[in-house]
Amino acid sequence: MSPKQLFEHLQNFDPVAAAAQYVDAQPQALLDALQQQLRTTGEDAQGHKLKPYKDKKYAAMKHGMNPKPGMGVPDLYLSGRLYKNMQVQDKGNGYEIVSTVPYFPAVLKAQGIAALQLQADTKQVFRRKALFPALRKMLNALLRN
Repeated sequence: MSPKQLFEHLQNFDPVAAAAQYVDAQPQALLDALQQQLRTTGEDAQGHKLKPYKDKKYAAMKHGMNPKPGMGVPDLYLSGRLYKNMQVQDKGNGYEIVSTVPYFPAVLKAQGIAALQLQADTKQVFRRKALFPALRKMLNALLRN
């Protein structure tokens, strides 16, 4: 490939479009990042702990199932239905994570939309472990043509 052809290939590569293409094709990677954040920290996008359980017995039972977020801090996981039914929706200027379970609106009302958004650190991990390698692969494929 000549330097001119290389330059033309690189000019035609749109990293924003490529990133969107990756998320559209591999939404589970984004969902995995959010679910890991919830399971390990119980925090929302701003790093605030999710609103605690009101029932102390339920909080103790949940703490026994997953102590990582802390006593009484939700991880939004009990049966796994909420997580299994999560979907990534393209909003044009970003993505929104929703779940198709019937009680999702109640979860959203109780915890707020930030509970289903990535923290800055989680975004960095997602980019480093999933998005950047995929972009590198796309770019390498473009350069081989």
